[in-house]
Amino acid sequence: MIRAYVLGKVTPNSEKQVLTSLKKMHGVKSADITFGHYDLVVSVEASDEVELQNLVLTKIRQNPGITKTLTLITQKI
Repeated sequence: MIRAYVLGKVTPNSEKQVLTSLKKMHGVKSADITFGHYDLVVSVEASDEVELQNLVLTKIRQNPGITKTLTLITQKI
């Protein structure tokens, strides 16, 4: 299992719509609006790197309201 946080910037005034659509995606564990450099943080989980890549590249980044993402892959210690 691989976990990551995806930070995202969205087009102005589309935060709620983007958040609603993200929360419906398989693999998204939570999604919250933030204030600061990024507009939202999304916690995701996938079985492996290929599934994570698919989730981020073909689902999250393809959302029309998202303009930029930064993915932070976590590691258990």
